Parts: sequence; C-alpha cells; structure tokens
Amino acid sequence: MFHANPDGRKQAETGLSWRKNTNRNYCSPTSDYRGADLNRNFDFMWACCGGSSSNPCNETYHGASPSSEPEVQAIQDYILSLFPDQRGPDVNDAAPPDATGLFIDLHSHGRLTLWPWSWTPSPSPNNSGLQTIGRKLAYFDGHTPKQGYGLYPMDGEAMGFSYGMLGIPAYLIELGTAFFQDCTYFENTIVPDNIPTLLYALKIARTPYLTSMGPDSINIALDIGSAPAGIPAGTIVTMEATIDDTRYSAAGGAEPTQNVIAAEYYIDVPPWVISPVPVAIAMSSKDAVFDEKIEDVEAVIDTTGWSEGQHIIFVRGQDADGDWGAFSAAFLYISNSIDIDGWLITCIFILIFSLLFMHRYIGVST
Repeated sequence: MFHANPDGRKQAETGLSWRKNTNRNYCSPTSDYRGADLNRNFDFMWACCGGSSSNPCNETYHGASPSSEPEVQAIQDYILSLFPDQRGPDVNDAAPPDATGLFIDLHSHGRLTLWPWSWTPSPSPNNSGLQTIGRKLAYFDGHTPKQGYGLYPMDGEAMGFSYGMLGIPAYLIELGTAFFQDCTYFENTIVPDNIPTLLYALKIARTPYLTSMGPDSINIALDIGSAPAGIPAGTIVTMEATIDDTRYSAAGGAEPTQNVIAAEYYIDVPPWVISPVPVAIAMSSKDAVFDEKIEDVEAVIDTTGWSEGQHIIFVRGQDADGDWGAFSAAFLYISNSIDIDGWLITCIFILIFSLLFMHRYIGVST
C-alpha cells in the first residue's frame, strides 16, 4: 500500500514533520499536534504497556479506542483479507513453521529492521524465526536487525497486529537517515539497497519461516553463446550457479550457517505446483564435493523436445540442516525459426556461385 496516511502526507508536504493523521477531534482542530498516531492505533495490545500516549496532543497518541481511525480500519481489513489466521489466541502460541505470508511496514527513518514484540522485552514465541528472516532482510540493505522493543516500547502498532493476530512474520523497516531524505541519498542508496530486500521478501513469502533458513541461489548463468534471442530445441546448455548459506546480517548477532549439501533445478514447474508434477533435477558441485558454506554448482541441460518459446529454470540449494533456500530463476528461450541473417548470407553465396557457373560454362556475361 503506497499510502497509509494520506492526510498526514499532505501536512508533511508543507514542510512539517507530521507523524499523525489529521483527526480534528484530538488536541485542537487547527493545532499542528492534532490527530492520532496510526502506528499506535491497531487492535492488538492497544495502549497496553506504555508504548503510546493517552494525551491527544502527544505525537504518539493512540487514539480514542482500538482501531478508532478509518485509515487503520482499512489497513486491518486489508491484512485480514489477505492472510489466514495461523496463530492461537494465547500470547505464547507460536505460528507453525510452514505459516504463509509476510508483512512489511516501511517507515522513516533509522536504517533498522524490526520484528515483534515491541510492547514487551520478552521474545515472541516465533522469535528465532523472526530473527532469522530479519537478519536475512538486513543483509541486503545494511540495516541493523533487532526486536522492536530494542528501539523503544511500542503498542498497538501494525507489525504487532499482523504477527499477533495472524502469526505471519511482520517487520517494520526504518528507511534512511532523515525524516525528509534528500533525493541523491534516496536514489543512490535507499532504492538500490532496499529493492533487493523487497525482492527477497517476495521470494520467501510462501513459507518465510522455513525458506529463510536455507541458502541463497545466486549468479545463475546459462551458456547459450551468442543466441540471447533463442536456441533451437536439442541444444545442450551448461548452467552454473552459486549456493550461499552465509548471507545474513551480523549487525545484530551471528546467525548459524551450515555447509551446502545439495542443489537442484526445475524446468517450468516449481515444487509448489501440484499439476503437472514437478521434477527435481540434481546439480553437482563444480569441485566434485559439497563441503563448503558457499558452493559453485553446475548442470548440463538437454533441451531435446522442448517447446517453442520461453522456459523458466528454477534453482535452489539445501544446507546441512536440511533447509532448502529461496529459489532464483533464469529464462531460457527456444526458437526453431530460420535465422534470417543466415538465410540471406546463404542466398547471396548461392547467387554468386550461380553467376560464376553461368559465366564459365555457358558463356553468359556477368
């Protein structure tokens, strides 16, 4: 969602460091301190634990009641429409390892990656999994990963609602170094650092607790020579990749890593598809043995019988704990059409040969 607080954004566009919405019922109708802090108004642990204010003029005012603000109501309804409830009603109930879905709330500023709980220093029942995902996300953007309470107490906030109500991994990512970030820093640092973070989040969203524990597959390369537009079916293609189990931020502590023990690829049909039946094809280590945390792997792909058009090669790796990591993919194009440039060259050679033949043996002037 590109705007969670459109009215507050309009105030910020005037140059004010505006945090809240613009609800005129709080503080004073014309005050620059009016409104509610939307990230303290969510309907989970609302106003529970000193992580918000009951003063309507305070910047962390939590609103009149849980989800009293229309913006929060809309966001909660949207979240609840997307994800199933995968956590029990007790605060100590853990979500299952195969829970699906991922929630990220982008804020400014501080270069932090935070996860629940924020209302208590006690770890959540899924803290180990949340920490692993947080350290992985922070690897890409260089943020400091930590439990939300480590920044300061927050209650009634969005990531607490998403994880607390549904069990999905939830994060608050504090972007940048200033409330109003200059364009150069935004374009040269925030965007290139955080797009890989969000892409990785997309890759693991199906089973984030499980997938984040496995190694990354990176640097996929297909040896197709000078035929980027397509190769004919039957071509033998060499594929190389790197499987890396070390890509976690160390800013918030060391994440356990293991040796890579396997790699595999799928053609067009990844393993979460039921029909047609996916087929795993093993890859080998380039040095002939899987015994490192970073392994270069390879495979030989026979495209005999492949259909015309685009095909997707999915690659993933497994570590010594048995955890499969996120997939990366590459496109391979099959084109059985005639090469027009080659056809023209062939025609020219035939024409020249014919003219020479006619000149020598028939006496036709050329």
